[in-house]
Amino acid sequence: MLGSSDMAFEQAWARHKILSKSCTEGGDGSPAVSEFVNTPSVVQDMVEIIERLGEWREKEAKNIIASVATSASQAAEVMERAAWRKGREKLQYWGFSYVSQVFDFCDPLR
Repeated sequence: MLGSSDMAFEQAWARHKILSKSCTEGGDGSPAVSEFVNTPSVVQDMVEIIERLGEWREKEAKNIIASVATSASQAAEVMERAAWRKGREKLQYWGFSYVSQVFDFCDPLR
């Protein structure tokens, strides 16, 4: 935290210089971080996460039903609620735009 020691400012400045450099050039021939910060890849990652979560939820529901004595109607109700609806999973998202944060991240003087 700035002001917490005599070295705090120097450490923060060095950290921001390194972070901004990673936006424009990668290390060891790897691409820069900024090449991966875009809407299509973020959306693709989020869709993949919710699909895998839906798949896991359904599998866990089947495991629970198999391990607990339930009636057929109870099992059907649980499976109806927990069923993986491939391609129709819902996402409730609260977040921030990465665009302004990327520019702040890439430009320590901003």
